[in-house]
Amino acid sequence: MKSWEKAINYKWDSGAAHTFLLYLDVASEILNEKKFETLPEHLVSSSAASKSKFIAFYNRGSGIRFANETMEKEFLKFLRMLHPDSVDAAGRNAAEALFQVQRHNLSYAFTLFNEMLRISWDDADNLEHKDLANALKKCFGDETDKKAGSKEPFFSVVFEYIETLVPPDSTTASCQTDRDSLVMFLNWARDREIRESRNLIFLTGESLTMVSHQLRSETNGIVPLKLHISDLEDREKTYTALREIYKPQENDMQPDVFASLSAGMSRNAIISMVKEHGLKKMVIAPGILFEKKKRYMEEQSGGLLEIMRPLWGIKAIGGLHEHKCFINEVVNAMKGKSLMTVPMGILLLGAPGTGKTVFAQAIAYEAGIPFVLMKNTREMWVGQSERNLDFSLELISAMAPVIVFADEIDQDFQNRSTMFDNTGVNNRIQAQLFRFMSDTDLRGKVLWVAATNRPDLLDDALLREGRFDDHIPFFPPSWTERVEILEAILYKMKVQANAIHEQFKWNLNKETVKRFGWKTHWHFENDRLKKCDPDTHLMGTEDEDEIPFTGAQIESLIRKANAKASQSSEILEEKHLQWALEDTPPPINILSYREMTNMAMLFCNSLRFIPEGKWRERAARLRTMAQTRTRTTI
Repeated sequence: MKSWEKAINYKWDSGAAHTFLLYLDVASEILNEKKFETLPEHLVSSSAASKSKFIAFYNRGSGIRFANETMEKEFLKFLRMLHPDSVDAAGRNAAEALFQVQRHNLSYAFTLFNEMLRISWDDADNLEHKDLANALKKCFGDETDKKAGSKEPFFSVVFEYIETLVPPDSTTASCQTDRDSLVMFLNWARDREIRESRNLIFLTGESLTMVSHQLRSETNGIVPLKLHISDLEDREKTYTALREIYKPQENDMQPDVFASLSAGMSRNAIISMVKEHGLKKMVIAPGILFEKKKRYMEEQSGGLLEIMRPLWGIKAIGGLHEHKCFINEVVNAMKGKSLMTVPMGILLLGAPGTGKTVFAQAIAYEAGIPFVLMKNTREMWVGQSERNLDFSLELISAMAPVIVFADEIDQDFQNRSTMFDNTGVNNRIQAQLFRFMSDTDLRGKVLWVAATNRPDLLDDALLREGRFDDHIPFFPPSWTERVEILEAILYKMKVQANAIHEQFKWNLNKETVKRFGWKTHWHFENDRLKKCDPDTHLMGTEDEDEIPFTGAQIESLIRKANAKASQSSEILEEKHLQWALEDTPPPINILSYREMTNMAMLFCNSLRFIPEGKWRERAARLRTMAQTRTRTTI
């Protein structure tokens, strides 16, 4: 029995609640013994409502329907007996005729259900309502005597797609129908007569944020219950059950392997994939599973999440020796289950192209865990951004252990005091994300890594320890680091070529790599940038006016040189690198990188990542200046 089913039984048995809001993975089928059931089917067969005489369903598309045709016929019989004297112009029972005509009408559904939810089996002996007592006895005979005093429900109702009935702004901007619906649900949830009748009300929808906030509050008598994305055990049971229906192929994955690789997928996504491959008698290879999972997660998150497979680890990082040591520390802690030593989050600071993204990818690669890219959280539709974030956070939890990477996080999560937000959406989204990021139960399971070159724009609540414990700066590379970067990039490009079954070759000896790595810098003289002149600048030295290429700029040079070589059907050589270097003008924004590096040092919270020498000295000066300004302001 699922946790949400246990919660329903406990709340209902104790009389604490009779109205429940089921949300999140409500579309997935549920494995009941060896049978897959939709949520409505499961509520009929196995929930507290399963003993109800009648279980009705309503949504705007299909109107009122019952669990099956037999139940509907029996309900209409009861309706005729309950209202025997009402006859329309054609001589038909007016109550039954009205049902057939108005079953799609929401107002009628509310009126009908409002009457039925107040009926209990004990009403067969109700002397104050003789018509009701007679209808129960005539329609159900001896069953009324058996059920009297049993506390079994008589009538239960399930409202599907609740977000279409009571949207987030139901109390203000919505139409009168939405406001009426909200008031009806709130009245039912607090109604003593319905509670004492032991009848149940279920509301189902994708996301709490897509419905009026009054329906999310248990203090209003409505209990929100999350139907989680399937966990490891659930995925393994689902796959095992499906293998009995669709016989596995010779090389199919074992259930435990499939369950591990499918983390983050819902039961419906798994069922659909296994059915498709089972009917075609195709093997589900890891690559196929990854692509299905990637597409599913992007669809369910509204494009907010993109799952990626990093192709390289520490070997693809040139220089940054202290940073690579830190990666090993984090990875060893995660693999060794020393979760208390794993940071909640890591904030990467510095100018573009200095190695922040490859650093994040390397952690996931070395740890052997999924790497998820979080994209823009805002949507134009009311409630959609919050719904996307809801689903995304649930998918992230289901994938744990996982690395979540947010690039240019300053674009999404700026200081709330500087943002214009007349709807409150931005504040709600940030508060929701911040709560998730601070959940210490997820330490070592969900590792947040974010990159920014403008930490001064970030919300203070995001910067604090407990969300991003480590603030790590990245610097423009020294000439020896540029040599290492060039070697790392050649390795990366070879890995990329192998992944797409192509070849990447070069003819560069160590001296060539060393010489070219040193050349990759500009000089800033007389308010302009110019390339290095090897005749006047001694190789192996660094001038004060020197502005180095970043790792990304070096990679761009190598790719340009390789394209030049390919045009002539040649392998990459020094002449191609030299051509690319001479063909590349200085970036127009390169001078702004200095200020970004300064900010990285100011926001850094560990000196181990600031190299000894000029960077450590500059950091000390910057902090002194910042402290002086702070004292002056105070």
